[in-house]
Amino acid sequence: GTQIELDTLKGSPASVAPYLPPIEDHTSHEVHYFSAAAEAAGSLGLPTADTLELPYTTDADYPLWLSSGDRVPAYQHSQFRVADVYLKREPAPRLDIHPETAAALCVQNGDMVSVISRNGRVTVTARLTNEVRKDCLRMPHGWEEANVNALTGLEHLDPLSGFPWCRALPVRVAKPDGT
Repeated sequence: GTQIELDTLKGSPASVAPYLPPIEDHTSHEVHYFSAAAEAAGSLGLPTADTLELPYTTDADYPLWLSSGDRVPAYQHSQFRVADVYLKREPAPRLDIHPETAAALCVQNGDMVSVISRNGRVTVTARLTNEVRKDCLRMPHGWEEANVNALTGLEHLDPLSGFPWCRALPVRVAKPDGT
């Protein structure tokens, strides 16, 4: 156990208590993880990059990879999106797209574009940047009016946590009118 007694935690004004791990001889310097939930579910261990793969990749219909895990420093997921001080820094949802990719799609900086996956469509403002690869797009999550979760779907979930696949999705980009 953690060796922290509940009464000690309750007696702390900040609800914290120092953690003092048991002293053991760990000469191997290996880190081992164990999850009773994973064991009960029949998992052989925590998910790895090899075990969290989609059954499809980019193709002619969905030629670009969308990353939806971008963190915007002004926000914590969807929190603080209505605070004026943070809205000045990042006022609206956006899709980051490489300038060469945008040019091939006839997209200019500030254009409204639709990001389309096998599961849905989200319309958002394009922002041209060299910060992303030519075959990739980047869209921060947490915006109600451009909810990237509409693109992820619920068919391919991590078997242990139930979390949907959302870090790299095959998508395409089109103008909202379909062009």
